[in-house]
Amino acid sequence: MRAAADIPEPALPTGVRAISRFDDDWPAWLDFPGAPVVVFYRGSLPPGGGIAIVGTRNPTGFGARAVRACTETIVDLIPGTFSGVVSGLARGVDTLAHNAALAAGIPTWAILGSGVDVPTPSVNIRLAERIMEAGGGLLSEQVPGTEPSKGTLIARNRLQVASSSRVFIAECGLPSGTLHTARYAIEQSRKMIVARPTSARDNASTTTEGNRRLLDPRGCDPSDLGASGEIAERIRSRRPVADASLPV
Repeated sequence: MRAAADIPEPALPTGVRAISRFDDDWPAWLDFPGAPVVVFYRGSLPPGGGIAIVGTRNPTGFGARAVRACTETIVDLIPGTFSGVVSGLARGVDTLAHNAALAAGIPTWAILGSGVDVPTPSVNIRLAERIMEAGGGLLSEQVPGTEPSKGTLIARNRLQVASSSRVFIAECGLPSGTLHTARYAIEQSRKMIVARPTSARDNASTTTEGNRRLLDPRGCDPSDLGASGEIAERIRSRRPVADASLPV
């Protein structure tokens, strides 16, 4: 029988690296309850202390303005208060956030629900390359070759939150996967900033209903955030759920 030390590790695709919590250079921000034991990445690892910009895959003009306002607000704070922008490479707000960061010269990282060797959606493969060319990177807890699923996309949201000191919600309706990210922000004690609609039109839009729930001074139902148990009680005690707002 061969000793375990004699068994080679499976080869990783070209450009993909793996790091585990048993390695000396395991990022401190990945030490949280329920964190993965191994992550895979291309380019550079998020250093922690970024700002996660998240939201709908179908943003309106409001969502685009929210991303722009957030980016303009933080651009002078890099690399002081924030290390860069973190998002998920998805269509919509994620794409806007990565592009806005690149245009402003802000480092940006994408946390994926797929393997880092198959960034999705395919329309954003070039964007993924630009992120790495600019010094950022792609990260995932999914093994190379993994296609995204609802479960992996939800799970990756907790990594976006963990890698950041702030979470900015640009635009989301109800129901919305973005609200899972809001729940993770509360679980991980990250400050949550929500874009606040200032026009009557945006206030009446279904695409900002999630924003309005998070900003409601009466609080919101924990089920909106997919929460139960102790975290649901924490959400009930928050009025509003958001820590701060950014008028848009």
